[in-house]
Amino acid sequence: MARLTKSEIEDCLIKGKELEWRDAAKKKQKIILETPKARRLFNFLLTSATRKPTELPVDFIKGLASASSGGKDPADAIGQPVQRSSAAGWRLRSIETAGIGGVNTFDGPTFSYAFDGESWLAQGPNGSGKSSLIGAIIWALTSKRPRDHVEMQPDATRPVYALVGEDRTEKQIGQWPPLISLPTDAGGLTNIPRASVKLTFEDPGGNQASLLRTLDAGRVSEVRSPNFNVPSILVETGIVMPARLSSMRFGDSGSPLSEAVQRLTGLDDLIAIGLLCEGLCNKGREFLSYQKKELARLRADFGSALSSCRTEMKEGRSACARVPPC
Repeated sequence: MARLTKSEIEDCLIKGKELEWRDAAKKKQKIILETPKARRLFNFLLTSATRKPTELPVDFIKGLASASSGGKDPADAIGQPVQRSSAAGWRLRSIETAGIGGVNTFDGPTFSYAFDGESWLAQGPNGSGKSSLIGAIIWALTSKRPRDHVEMQPDATRPVYALVGEDRTEKQIGQWPPLISLPTDAGGLTNIPRASVKLTFEDPGGNQASLLRTLDAGRVSEVRSPNFNVPSILVETGIVMPARLSSMRFGDSGSPLSEAVQRLTGLDDLIAIGLLCEGLCNKGREFLSYQKKELARLRADFGSALSSCRTEMKEGRSACARVPPC
């Protein structure tokens, strides 16, 4: 049984294909998302930052309801495999970014840089933009960024705080995606967040290919040259895994090896989605027990309120009967 990368697992499920694996007891397991509804829900969960079935945000509930009620089948959006280049390998020739935090200023000019096609090393003092530049490249290639600072999708919005008033109290002044450079004032947070990264590659034969990823008003889109197709195993092991290393901690209080491997491969996110689904579908015993008690309490309260209403209506009818006609 072939070992699949996280992106290959996601691609398999989104396409509605059967996914098979063996659990810790070596027992064969399988899953398949047979309906468009199931694939829409899974696709929504992949793009959502919510991973716990408690205190669910309103936007998450609305998005879940929208994915459940209808829409395009994500399987239809995945085209046929493109023909791979016969070249020995691609080299990054140039990068252009707009709106990327740590690289661009808000509403500032496009940043562009031409590489020489050789191996390169990003060096500089703290705050000079090394991580932001590398993060922009990773985001363009994978739609992900290193998870050493925020446990969420880079294109998802999160609260923005500022010190306001004479007492300099910290208050939320809006929301903004961490991927995009912050506006210079609170008024700028009302603008539509936009950012883009374009990578240009060249193979030894002089053939060029480009990859453009754009974030516009919460929607992420990708435009890729047909001849540029990099195997997912290369992207996972050569780009994404090294980026995840910074978020892993070892030592006396470190994670067990199994958790470390899950985090390194990104499978921890798929596990979190599975646990979220379990919680949303009332599979947890504690959640079921809590709901039973809560339901019993609500029924008792409703019965008491209904009884009081009936009593008041009865007394009201009696009072009306005692009133002489005009």
